[in-house]
Amino acid sequence: MYKVIYIMLLLLGILGIAFGYKKGTIKAKDIGVKALSISLILIVLVILTIFIK
Repeated sequence: MYKVIYIMLLLLGILGIAFGYKKGTIKAKDIGVKALSISLILIVLVILTIFIK
């Protein structure tokens, strides 16, 4: 169940980056920053779910 949520979050993040890139509001640096923040959020969620179990 949690894996599905993580995949959905990743897809939403990728879509957000793609739409921002199409609009030209996101630069190459910003994509790296957003990817890092998304991965950090996912890591935190994984750790939290492990502790909850």
